Amino acid sequence: MIINKSRIYTFTVVAFLLYLFLEFMVDDAPFGGPFFGDNFAKTLDGSWIRWICLIAIPVLGFWQASQIGDREIDITPHSIDSTPGQVDDPAFWKALTGNTWLAVLWLPLRFVLAIHWLQGGWHKIFDAGWAQSGTVTKMVDGAATEVHMARGDSLKGFLMGAYTPNPDTGATKAVFGWYADFLQFIVDHGWTTWFGPLIAFGETLVGLGLLFGALLGIAAFFGTVMNMNFMLAGTVSSNPWMFALTVFIIIGWKVAGWLGMDRWLLPALGTPWTSDEGAGKASPKNS
Repeated sequence: MIINKSRIYTFTVVAFLLYLFLEFMVDDAPFGGPFFGDNFAKTLDGSWIRWICLIAIPVLGFWQASQIGDREIDITPHSIDSTPGQVDDPAFWKALTGNTWLAVLWLPLRFVLAIHWLQGGWHKIFDAGWAQSGTVTKMVDGAATEVHMARGDSLKGFLMGAYTPNPDTGATKAVFGWYADFLQFIVDHGWTTWFGPLIAFGETLVGLGLLFGALLGIAAFFGTVMNMNFMLAGTVSSNPWMFALTVFIIIGWKVAGWLGMDRWLLPALGTPWTSDEGAGKASPKNS
């Protein structure tokens, strides 16, 4: 596969269109509604973050194209592994998951997932019942009533709803009985007081890692852990598609964060790039 400026531009257009496609697939009006949220806790609910991500894709793609200049680079993987029984991957898949020149194609997945994690976690940090205590307004017997919520109470209510058997069927929302027992164990031992903040900050950190490409593989891994636990607790919502997209991020972790902080973080940690050649003078390290 030959990489040149024209091909990088093509990849950028594909990434731009893919991001639009994903946003409209998972949200009815992703770029509509209020530009900013109603308050600081709901800042990330506004459409501004999606607009920034939309603009960032061509900006980063064109920057990467400028790095190649008038050169043409052959990035076709040349396998030297002749291990008996070894099944080789297609050349494009090798390039997509292992060559930094294709990093722009990972931006749509990163940005869509990052926005949903940030929107899910940011408000939990400030909402009563998750990371802190406070008073919330709830409808009780048809009337708006001020209710005190201790830290972790929102999570406690969610978990109790997952393991409490349905009075008619006797079934729980939790997929497996052992998981329902695990959730009840958490509630009975009062662990929701620290699990609530852990989830709130965990979702936010996963979102930041995906958005800025910082330790992307680790952020994506913990994202799938939370997605799986939410699904085991009987909550479908956005978890299946988020889990599926994040698996691809984990597979391509070496290059998916290159247009981000991993460009500096991973070499500083000793993996996986050297500073000799490649996109922006960095290339995967052969071992």
